[in-house]
Amino acid sequence: QHCADSGRRDGEAAGLARGFKEGRNLGMKKAWEFRFELGYYAGFVEFIATERGMDVKKVGCKIEEHVTSGGITKEDRLERNINGLLHAIEGFPTSDDLQRASNDEEDDDSHKLDLPVQIQRIRAKFKLLLIQLGLPSTFSLANILNKQESKNSKTSGAGENANLDF
Repeated sequence: QHCADSGRRDGEAAGLARGFKEGRNLGMKKAWEFRFELGYYAGFVEFIATERGMDVKKVGCKIEEHVTSGGITKEDRLERNINGLLHAIEGFPTSDDLQRASNDEEDDDSHKLDLPVQIQRIRAKFKLLLIQLGLPSTFSLANILNKQESKNSKTSGAGENANLDF
């Protein structure tokens, strides 16, 4: 009986250690994927803002609602969406925010740290931006990565020398 208890304790300890390591690796992978995706969106949106003559330093700031007597134009909606999208990207929690939240148990802002919900909102805003610009959905990150992956598998086989030609 003593050997069985000892073996179970050792097994539980080894399982916890392995689970912690796997969880940490998965978390690091997902964090990298989120940041990669957010970087793509930010770069794309900043390019669009620059091309449209918007001041990129001011883009991303909360803009006050102003409706002229003629109503809100397409350009106003587009600018508001660009601002909202960049603001959402800049407001995406960093590892420091997540660490701080895990230390503060009585945090009322825990809903702000729901990463899957936030990334889905950002994806939706990006899709809306593509529609507003009249661009095809082929500009989505998933489509570009799939296209690149198929191109790399044809050229290199192993995908080691991945070219990121868009």
